[in-house]
Amino acid sequence: MSFLAWTRKHDLKVLAKALGLTVRPEFKIAQLHKLVTESPVYDEEFTRELLAAIREGRERKEECEKEERERKRENKRVEREECKREEREKERESEERERKEHKRVEREKECEREIKEERDREEREKEHEREERIRAFELQKLQLEAMAARAQPVETTQLPEQPLKIRIHNVKPRFNPKEDEISLFLLLFEHQAKIMNISAQNQVTQLISLLPHDIVQPIAIE
Repeated sequence: MSFLAWTRKHDLKVLAKALGLTVRPEFKIAQLHKLVTESPVYDEEFTRELLAAIREGRERKEECEKEERERKRENKRVEREECKREEREKERESEERERKEHKRVEREKECEREIKEERDREEREKEHEREERIRAFELQKLQLEAMAARAQPVETTQLPEQPLKIRIHNVKPRFNPKEDEISLFLLLFEHQAKIMNISAQNQVTQLISLLPHDIVQPIAIE
């Protein structure tokens, strides 16, 4: 019966129940040992084999439970790793989106800067061209005034004013729609016509000679 000496309490309870014995919850190992060995149905060889089967079943169950626990732990580990991987992937995607958004914003800012610089440059060029035209007109006005002064008679006798025998297109450039401003052009034309003493009847003819064909044609039709 020495094989029962080192048997676990759980195995002794299962053994006693398998032999049809009544096992109370408060029984200790010694009481279980005595219950089994003093049973009328006790047979040492049979009991040895039955206990071996019980022990084997318990160990197999414990092994299965251990494997199940290991499997669960592994599953949890895999889940944690998967969660971490997903978090890293989300962070990477978020960083990538932020990087792309930053690049997009920077490109937009750069485009806006380029557009603004181009507009400013065009404005400066237009302003420069306008100032150049004004200076040219002023210079031309001074030249015409000088010509008109030289054309005045030296006699002190009062004579009726006579128009200068010079056509305005010989001293004034034609109107350029791409470069000239029509209001400024007309103002200067009127001033030059007055200096050159061009009659009101001849001013229209003189003005038409300075205008491009696409502007003159509608006027002629009217």
